[in-house]
Amino acid sequence: MEDSKNLSIFQGLSNYIDKKEILTSIIAQLEKDTGLDYTQVEIDAENPHFLQILRKDLANYLKKIAGQNHTRFMYMIYRVDITQNKMNTLEMDEFYFYNLSELVLNRMFQKTITKRFIK
Repeated sequence: MEDSKNLSIFQGLSNYIDKKEILTSIIAQLEKDTGLDYTQVEIDAENPHFLQILRKDLANYLKKIAGQNHTRFMYMIYRVDITQNKMNTLEMDEFYFYNLSELVLNRMFQKTITKRFIK
């Protein structure tokens, strides 16, 4: 997996003027659903590397949780709302957690945008 590959979430963000606000909401939802702490992270909505770093950090976190407590890992996946069908489409290779982190980030994007339309 190349680090220069753009996340589909970043491509989706280009349609919105308030990218920083959306990213802030995505990170808040990510913190709520996974327990990660990004309070000290400065959000740079114009930098595609920001999401790549976020994705890499999330992949490492998911890998750590899966290795420590599989029940907690599956609860987190359930809370994020990643379906079993989507999980089954991921190959069990060295990029598994990297690809899973993209699914999680895309789901956070979907939740954020859905909440904005409901308001």
